[in-house]
Formats: sequence, C-alpha cells, structure tokens
Amino acid sequence: MKKMAKQGLLLLGSLLLSSTVLATTTTPANWKFLRQDEDWSKYYNNDFKHIKLNEKGDYWVSVGGHVRYRGEFWNNVGFNDANDDAFHLGRALLHADWHLGSNWRIFTEIKTANSTDRALPGGRRPLDVDTFALQQAFVDYSAGKSRFRIGRQALSFGRQRLVSPLPWGNALRTWEGARYDYLGDTWQTTAFATRFVPVRQYDRNRSDKNNKFAGIYTKGKINRWRTDFYVYNSSDQGDRNLFTWGSLIERRTRDWDFNVEVAVQTGTDAQDRDVSAAMLGSELGFKIDHDVVKRVSVGVDYGSGDDNPNDNDNNTFDQLFPLGHAYLGFADHIGRRNVVAANIATNLRISQKVTTKVALHTFYKAEKEDAIYNAGGIAIRPGNANGSSHIGNEIDVVTSYKHDRHTKIDFGLSYIKSGDAINETANDANVAFAYISVNYLF
Repeated sequence: MKKMAKQGLLLLGSLLLSSTVLATTTTPANWKFLRQDEDWSKYYNNDFKHIKLNEKGDYWVSVGGHVRYRGEFWNNVGFNDANDDAFHLGRALLHADWHLGSNWRIFTEIKTANSTDRALPGGRRPLDVDTFALQQAFVDYSAGKSRFRIGRQALSFGRQRLVSPLPWGNALRTWEGARYDYLGDTWQTTAFATRFVPVRQYDRNRSDKNNKFAGIYTKGKINRWRTDFYVYNSSDQGDRNLFTWGSLIERRTRDWDFNVEVAVQTGTDAQDRDVSAAMLGSELGFKIDHDVVKRVSVGVDYGSGDDNPNDNDNNTFDQLFPLGHAYLGFADHIGRRNVVAANIATNLRISQKVTTKVALHTFYKAEKEDAIYNAGGIAIRPGNANGSSHIGNEIDVVTSYKHDRHTKIDFGLSYIKSGDAINETANDANVAFAYISVNYLF
C-alpha cells in the first residue's frame, strides 16, 4: 500500500512539473472533460499537442493532463448532527493520444486519486481513492464515417442525466468493452456493449462481469431541434435485466434555451420483480441583457417511486450512472429516485474572470410509501405512507474564477433545510457544505 501511495505521489509530482512546461506551449483549443473528444490535428506548430512521429506527418501524438485539488467541509452529513468533517481530495490524470495514419488511433490515460482521512460514515468513499490506475486504454479504427472502438473507455451521453463519467467524483467512472460510432453529417449513432469497472482503491481495477451495460444512442436534428433517442440495457448474471428507453430534445437561440428528457424503464430487477418506472428532466433558460445578471432558468426533475414496495412490481426508477450533481443540488444528498424536484437559478458575471451561479431547489417524494434516496441511489430514510412528502429545500452558491486558459478555481456553498419527511425521523439536522476546488488543465 505504501508503495502504491509513493507511486501516486510521484505521478502527481511529474504531472505538476510537466504542466509547468506545457503551460508555455499549449495553444487554446476546444478542451473537453473527455480528452479523447478533443481535436489537435491542425496544431502543427505545438510541441506537446501535436508531436510529429514521421516526416509525412500522418503519425503523431498529443499529450495532456488534468490536475485537481478539492477541499470539502461538511456539517451534519446525512441530516445527522454527529457527522461533521473536513477533508482534502487530489486527482491527477495524464494521457497520450496516438494517431497512426488515417485509420488507427490509440488513446491511453492513467490516473491517481487520493484523499485525507474522512471521519464520516463509510470512511473514504470508493470514488475518493484510486491510488494508481489505468483510467482509459482503447484502440480506434476509423473508415469513412464509421469508427470502431475497443478497450477501457469513459461513456457520456446527452446531458449526462443517466450516463456520466462523473467529473465531480475524484476517482471517476469507466467501462470496458466495444463501441461502434456512425458519424454522419446530420445524424450520429453509437452502439456499445460494456462492463462497468468498479474502483478497487488500492488494487488493480477490473471489469465486473455482473454489471453489464449496453445500448444504442442516436442524435441529430429535426428542424432546428436537436433530438436524441436511446435505449440502455443494464443486466447481470441473475434476474436483473433492465431496459431504459428515452429521448432528449433541446434547442438554443440567442435569447433562450430549453431541454427536456423523458425515459421509461421496463424489464426485471434483481428480485425478479417486473419493472415499470420513469424519469423526467427539464430546464428553460433566458439570457438577460444586464451588466451582472446574464441568465435565469427554471428546471423540473422527476424519478418515479413505488407506492407498494411489497408487491411484485417495482416502480422506483433506477438512475443508472448519473450526474445528479448538476441537477439535484451540489450537496449530493438527493438522487433521481422517488423524487419530484424543482429549481430556479441565476448566472451572474461579477467581472471578466469571475462568475457566480445561485440555485434554489425544493425536493418532494414522488410516493410517500417509498424511501428517500441519496445521490448514490441508496435509501437514507424509509417510506412512510402517513408522513409528509416534503424532503427539504437547498440553496447552492458557486463562484468560479478563471485565472487563465489552464487554471480555474471554484468556491461552493450549499445549505439544505430539512423538510417534514426528514423531520419525522430520528436525525433531522440541516446540512451545510462548503468546498474549494483548483483545476489545472493542459
């Protein structure tokens, strides 16, 4: 274990050193969280983003990475006044993107993630620590508008409500398997068959044969509306065989933006019960012509619950691999299961480099008889048919300072006022959360 920790520290140190060098040479580009989606093919004069490997120039490699620190400060985690702590998280990623002619590509990404001691239930969470790991390693073969990919890879679809690499998480998510992309001019389609790769913290991560995830995702435009259709299948070697059928439509104009996503679930759960569940996510935003206030938005989110958890039907929505952080509050206490939530938010531009977002959320149980679930999909309070449905209200304030194209600092404050559905239980304290995050991208 000590050896792995030392390796992680060495990697972090080498990344910080290399980032200092790269900062002087990297050309601004359309950087993305999934670095394999970046295109550096035309940055010929850049030492690190486009290194030619042959005279012709069709063999080249791009190198980059991401270093992040985050400090978290908690009061009353899980609505329990005994759960207070402060701890620190660090993550470093380094990737190499090899282009071998016009058809072949190899992408590799390594990672180290660690945390100081966490004196909260569960200790260091699985997504806090992954001392030294292979995050991604895949091979692409492209021919015309088709691309075939095999290996360990991150998945991200649509607005990440159901499938996300979880950028907030310290150790991130990844899968292992095969993927086919049809990259048409108007419509694009992805078909994939994978196994989830759980984090093993201090050991080598391996794909889980009992956690299969496959699907088809198609996106394009109908008139001026982006329209996505998808079906996901989540299954294991037992009775669980779940299908999620959904669609996302969205449009953005100079004055407003709108998106709505609806999905239904069918199949069987791990107890061989018939599944019939649904979800909805939506947001409507308006641009504001003001020196400080730039945008206001309202959103509604829903995940169905079960009004009779003891029968042979399961109506609680399975949130799959979500990015709930962006939709159901930054404190990550509520997930997309048995919930009806609404929010209103405003985006402020304090200065050229400083922006702030303020969001107000309110949460209700979709079905009183079902439990309250947290962001990880775990029940934190039992159902109560005779109780209240109001879970609570949350306010989030996030201020971002963009120092330059490489460095960004975020400050966040969240407060959850517990509602009657929490107050009826033994632990009903209000939750407070603060964090600071420093990101360096190269």
